[in-house]
Amino acid sequence: MGPLTAQPKDRSSSPGSVVVVGAGLAGLAAAFQLHQHGLDVVVVEARDRVGGRVRSVRVAGGAVAELGAEWIERDDDALQALAKRLGVPLALAGIDYRRRRAVGSLAASIDEQEAFLVRAAALRSYLDPAEERELTLGRFIDLVPGTNSQRATLRARLQGTFAQDLDLVALRSAGAKGTFDLYPADYYRVAEGNQTLATEMAARLPEVHLGHVVEEVRQDGEQVTVHGALPGASGGAGRFRVEGAAAVMALPAPIVADLAFAPGLVPDQHRAIRELPMGVASKLVVATEESPEPRALQDMEVPFWCYAALGGNDRPREVLTSFAGSPQAQVTLRTATGDPGPWLARLREMNPDLTFRGDPLMAAWAGDPFARGSYSAFDNATVDRIPVLAEPAGRVFFAGEHTAGSWQGTMEGAVRSGQRAAAEVTAFLGRRPG
Repeated sequence: MGPLTAQPKDRSSSPGSVVVVGAGLAGLAAAFQLHQHGLDVVVVEARDRVGGRVRSVRVAGGAVAELGAEWIERDDDALQALAKRLGVPLALAGIDYRRRRAVGSLAASIDEQEAFLVRAAALRSYLDPAEERELTLGRFIDLVPGTNSQRATLRARLQGTFAQDLDLVALRSAGAKGTFDLYPADYYRVAEGNQTLATEMAARLPEVHLGHVVEEVRQDGEQVTVHGALPGASGGAGRFRVEGAAAVMALPAPIVADLAFAPGLVPDQHRAIRELPMGVASKLVVATEESPEPRALQDMEVPFWCYAALGGNDRPREVLTSFAGSPQAQVTLRTATGDPGPWLARLREMNPDLTFRGDPLMAAWAGDPFARGSYSAFDNATVDRIPVLAEPAGRVFFAGEHTAGSWQGTMEGAVRSGQRAAAEVTAFLGRRPG
């Protein structure tokens, strides 16, 4: 098992060495593939754990819950193949991510929601490409024929999904993510928690160093040097330096934007990273006394949704999970205060059949210093810049969900981006896979 350490580690470069910055799914997928190809890999991670925006926890009573990324879809081929390779079993969730029972004023039934989506898909198919290029998701929903309740229910769901004001989200991005798909679908989670994917990859790597906060990436000839701080070092903040023949930056876009690069990134790339909008989302999980019936409920007022789903034994996990996306939801639920009380009160009202036990756990991703948001939310400018986000800069390569094109904002996108970056590094260094 590779060491998970917070000790200073200065390393010199070798012809096949690669520094991977970030131990989320993107960075670990890159490092795992590079290691399989026979390259010398060292991973540095700012957090005191692996997984990044994938974070599994145990609630009162021992049930596993997800405070970060959660859903694995049936066409997430890279993610499912990785889980199989790692020997990590998946569990059918037993609920449909998109088919939610709306609760509150202007709530549309499932049948009404489906009818509206049929019209939305039809309207989008007739759009002129030039017109679609300029439309936001919010403006498009206004154009779809339907009732106020149908329109409001779709807005409530998608505002949470994209974790952003829909008038800022590109319709082109929404269309690529299956937003208007009509068919019922199966969704999965890792039986023992999605973070297991990260811990299993890390365990197969020679070096994964935690508590390493990268500040500068410098290229000089055939060498890349990564500099940073060790905030947890004894006697105050220490320093570290790791050198390699190449580096993979697998960090959220806001963190990459604040790094010092020498030489600097080309202006178009730096601007694309710096101006990329991030979604704002929080999650709350709480244990239940009883085994809850599976459910997917959409609150119409805040908005947020909550759900109870199956675990690895095809029985419901004894936990209720809630996700609130968009700035509006954060203000109403007061997530920035760290007090789950207002949110928990709404969940009790929506789920009168459940009795909660133990303390709830909440994660507000906008306030996370190593994320500064939940995931990317592409506006029209960002869609036009997609190729630039993943473009290598000399010996520095980029991964992360925001570099995954139409897969952005997902675990599948994170894994795909890491594997793509690993392939680019392997080709650049002239190494053959296998």
